[in-house]
Amino acid sequence: MASYLPDTHVWAWDLKIDRQPPARIVALIDDADDVFVSVISFYEIAQEARLGKWSSMAPVVAEGPSALKRQNGKILDLTSP
Repeated sequence: MASYLPDTHVWAWDLKIDRQPPARIVALIDDADDVFVSVISFYEIAQEARLGKWSSMAPVVAEGPSALKRQNGKILDLTSP
């Protein structure tokens, strides 16, 4: 059983909004039993889109959790031990 936690940019690549992901990344995500995206990735995307630094990701701000769900991914929340 393999899990995968892509960073923000890798997840953005996989959404194919910003650009096409490298084949090895697609294979890792496709082969993973579980794909998690940190809640921090949603924050980063929202901040960058708000500041105009990553305008191509603006649609993900409102639709991010739905996009992840369509990919059969799960949000990884912040928790303290």
